[in-house]
Amino acid sequence: MLKKRWIPIFIAKMEGDRLLNVADQRWSKEKLREIRQYTSFKCPICFEEVDLKVGSQITPHFAHQRRNNCDIEVEPESEYHLNGKLQLYNWLQGNKIITDVQLEMYLQQIKQRPDLLFTYENNKIALEYQCSTIGLHLFSKRTKQLKSLVNDVKWVIGAKEIKRLSKNTFRVSPFQWLFIHTANSPKIYSYCANMKAFIILHHIIPFSAQIVFSQSKTYYINNIQYNELVSDSVSYDEVIKEWFRKVHRFRMKPLGFMSKEISFLSEYLYEKKQLSLTMAPSYAFIPLKKAYLIKSSCYHWQTWILLYLDSIPLRMSFSLHEICYFMRNKVVRRETVIGQEHISLVIHEYLKVLAALSLLNNKGKFQFEKIKQINWTKNLYELIDIDRHLKNKLLLLYRT
Repeated sequence: MLKKRWIPIFIAKMEGDRLLNVADQRWSKEKLREIRQYTSFKCPICFEEVDLKVGSQITPHFAHQRRNNCDIEVEPESEYHLNGKLQLYNWLQGNKIITDVQLEMYLQQIKQRPDLLFTYENNKIALEYQCSTIGLHLFSKRTKQLKSLVNDVKWVIGAKEIKRLSKNTFRVSPFQWLFIHTANSPKIYSYCANMKAFIILHHIIPFSAQIVFSQSKTYYINNIQYNELVSDSVSYDEVIKEWFRKVHRFRMKPLGFMSKEISFLSEYLYEKKQLSLTMAPSYAFIPLKKAYLIKSSCYHWQTWILLYLDSIPLRMSFSLHEICYFMRNKVVRRETVIGQEHISLVIHEYLKVLAALSLLNNKGKFQFEKIKQINWTKNLYELIDIDRHLKNKLLLLYRT
């Protein structure tokens, strides 16, 4: 006999087609237990029978008795998820600048039921609180379809999924990268139902495809309004300082496992410069504000650009288009993880930073000139000293 798959919801139809929202704070557990003794409930979407679950520990909710006929695509929700969703609903209702807060509103046009819908500054916003991994196809489908009906979609991940490695270092899964790219912002919004707090990773900068640097900040839900949450920002300073501590550790030990593209670069660099990849110039480790658009090791693609610049003479001009063409043919062809649609944005920022550091001269919007030779030193102590000077320059540059 197959085990039933419970699909939790907070709203169901009572007899007479009245809706009961068990997330409404006026309903105590005792009152809900009393109501379920004399009435039955149906899903407002598929009209199948649902059971009202009211336990001593669990959050009151409805659960489908069977899944067969419900149109909506859902995944089982944990108690952590249910509590978080309910807390976010009550929090939004208490925000004076938020109106028309709706919990689990079914959108017939796209057959989706976002966790929360609300209006902020005349914009309709859908908020999805995601505590389990879903596939890229489903994630993209949900986001695209919601955006066809609302002004913005906010994805908030369950905070227990965030893997902290050190104060400013985190391991990011492929699924979590979707949150970053969908928002088109170097932030991950997470919420912890146990702490009743948002934990936001600000200024996400990838060191590799899995390891990112970020300044995390905790916001307790009872002490912050929605507009403060989405507009708050923090300094890059701590991220940059921690970044260069990571660069120092990277230089001090040999490379372990290398992907095909990293291995190819490592061999090429040794052939051309007789250098290990751990001895790449300091300019190959620049943390960029738009770097979140590329899920790739920074020293991988930045070293390739430095090799290209090394091959051209001083005072020679080149365009952003030429660099991007080189990268697509030299790097992307070799199965790099660089995303082609974002590569020009990040490379353009990189070239502008190199110009601010006096390696290049910015001659126009997309035109640059090489004005300084790259130092390919084999002296580790010299290289570490150059790293330190670069860190100090970037701290000043990113404050302006």
